[in-house]
Amino acid sequence: MGQVDRDNIPVLLRQFRRRLGLKQEAMAEHLGLSQGYYSRLENGRWMPSTQVYDRIIALVSNPGFQDVALRWRKSVQYSHTPASMIFADRGTVRLLEISQGFRAMGGVYASLQTGDVLDHVLGEDFDRQVSELRALGAFDGELAFVRILWRSAASGALTYMKSITTILPDESYRYVFHNQNVEISEDEYNAHHPSAHITVLER
Repeated sequence: MGQVDRDNIPVLLRQFRRRLGLKQEAMAEHLGLSQGYYSRLENGRWMPSTQVYDRIIALVSNPGFQDVALRWRKSVQYSHTPASMIFADRGTVRLLEISQGFRAMGGVYASLQTGDVLDHVLGEDFDRQVSELRALGAFDGELAFVRILWRSAASGALTYMKSITTILPDESYRYVFHNQNVEISEDEYNAHHPSAHITVLER
């Protein structure tokens, strides 16, 4: 983590503590401080000394406390298989991360960027399934794991995919869908009735 302005330390501490679900006493212990001193730091009544500031930066930069969602994003980014992460934003679906495996498929996948709207981009099948997932409450965290069969010509050729989608809570985006895909045959795709293209594996 780079330099953090001391005036931003209270916000940094609150966000970090809440993300990890820690009480102030636990944060104080991690930093070697009394709970009262820590409380005044988090509330902005005191500014940290140089020594305490260094301890705070070391704590929030510790990879052991790294945001799990960030690790999921990196796992997608570096993946050589077709993987992605998406999130809902005011009625649209946007891309959070896309893998090297998807980019290598070419077409639209090669040019997608974080934040791009995916509605009407990946094809009718994708849009229909997003609508079904909304109706099932997936974007509100009512589902945990889903299997999805879908097809798209976004690569320039019609491809058929089977996705295992993990729905993760995320403090920035409410819920994020982590999609790990494998290409399947047209016959396997057609062997399932359209009503069975989305299977809830776990709520």
